[in-house]
Amino acid sequence: MCNYFKISRNAYYKSVKTIEKSRIKQELVLNLVHSVKAEQPRVGGKKLYRHLSSELHLLGKIVINKNYRCNGLLKNHEVI
Repeated sequence: MCNYFKISRNAYYKSVKTIEKSRIKQELVLNLVHSVKAEQPRVGGKKLYRHLSSELHLLGKIVINKNYRCNGLLKNHEVI
């Protein structure tokens, strides 16, 4: 299969690993968002980001904002 796409095995498995890591991070963020929203359902984007940034030091505003938007947790006019 790697010959068909003209990539090395190493590159294939590295991409699989990268995709898996990003999926795990996204699930972690979603679980944290749902736990915060369960306690405070009307919390907005900025407060939510401040709360999550204390727990997730590796993720920036843009990454968290994309996760919110992709999963329908932010409205179009809300910006972090």
